[in-house]
Amino acid sequence: MEGTSSRTGGKVSFSSFKNENSPLDLFNVLFRVFDGLKLPEAVERREWMDTTCHHALFAVCDVFSYYYSTLAPLLLKDMHNHLVWCIKQKSPQLAQGACNCLENLVLANQACFNEEEWKEFLNCFRRIKTESDMSGQQEIQRMVEKELVHAIEAVLNTTKKSKRSDTETDDKLESLSAPGWVLYEMCDLLGDIGAKARAPHTSQQACIRQLQLLFQLVSYDEFAERVHNKLKESCSFALKSVLQNATYHSWQLTQEVINGVLSLNSQKFAIHAATIHALLCDLLIIECPVEVRQLMSKYFMRAGMLAGLTQTS
Repeated sequence: MEGTSSRTGGKVSFSSFKNENSPLDLFNVLFRVFDGLKLPEAVERREWMDTTCHHALFAVCDVFSYYYSTLAPLLLKDMHNHLVWCIKQKSPQLAQGACNCLENLVLANQACFNEEEWKEFLNCFRRIKTESDMSGQQEIQRMVEKELVHAIEAVLNTTKKSKRSDTETDDKLESLSAPGWVLYEMCDLLGDIGAKARAPHTSQQACIRQLQLLFQLVSYDEFAERVHNKLKESCSFALKSVLQNATYHSWQLTQEVINGVLSLNSQKFAIHAATIHALLCDLLIIECPVEVRQLMSKYFMRAGMLAGLTQTS
């Protein structure tokens, strides 16, 4: 009951604080909320982190978002430091809360991010991943990898609000959820998780989302040159992963690669066909779902036409 009372009291306190005080008052309160870590007993400290501290973390992030434009220039780095600190405490629940809070902060405020703020958030993603890797606890590592992929997906699934008029929105870049260089950096984050994730499902999810994002970016001439090499590496990694462990679920990677390459114009198709062609030939000898074989047929027909080996009917 004490834990419930503590959490409820904290919620009321933060709600009142947000409504009745100025943003400047946060300097005296915002980051003192973690003073409970001075508790001497290990069991008491762990329970405090899983209850009061966990709830307080969300309350602090709520207040921070409420006053984001005022607080971010002054306290954004401190906010991120506290999220990374949560990973270091080796509390699975607190670590998950930190990932969720980072996601909430981005989703609530990304429309007004400047370049420096995007850099800070990307750096926070990396630091959280690094700290979880160093924790030595697989439960935290698996959970953080899963939550970071979910957070990146949430950002990618949002639509950026364009400040341009309706008559000027023919530029497809306006529909991207973040600046191109940010999406490119997210590709790196997804690729790192995909290559090293402890849980196979998380690895596959990260690889699929990275492939989808890379194919989206390579369709824009503004990004194509810098994306081509990364896309070649990702397609090759995905198909080699399927060759090493061809399960029903892993075939989705093959589908993403083929669908993505088929969506490219002839020039870009030729570039990436040169990377995946031999690997797809190797996959022909493995029993695979009918839908994958149908995609392979479309790919080989187009590759044949490009090489002058087949003709259109």
